[in-house]
Amino acid sequence: QSVVVRSLTGTMERMALEYLPRTLIVAGGVACNGALREASRVVGERLGRPVYFPSPHLSTDNAAMIAAAGTIKLQAGERAGLDLNADVSLRLQNLDVEDEALRRSGVHYRL
Repeated sequence: QSVVVRSLTGTMERMALEYLPRTLIVAGGVACNGALREASRVVGERLGRPVYFPSPHLSTDNAAMIAAAGTIKLQAGERAGLDLNADVSLRLQNLDVEDEALRRSGVHYRL
C-alpha cells in the first residue's frame, strides 16, 4: 500500500507542479483509502493547494459495481456481443432508489 500511495501522490505532485491547478482532487475507488487521503493532504499542504475528496459512499469500487451489474445480466441469460462498447451515461435500475436517498440527504451527483 505504501508503494502505491507514494507513486500516486508523487504523480499528483509532479502534475500539480507542471500544470499549476488551483485545487487537487482525488476521486474514484481509491479515494476511500485513508493512507492515500492523508498523503494527498500532505502534498496539498506542501503545494499550498486544497485537496478535495468525494464522500466515501460516492467513492465505491467501480470494478465491483460493474461485476455486480454483469452478474445480474448473466444470471438473467443476457449475453453481450463482441461489438459491446462502453456507455458512460448508463443508469442501473437501483439508482432511482439511491437517487431518492441521496436527494433527501442533500448530496448531489451525476453518473
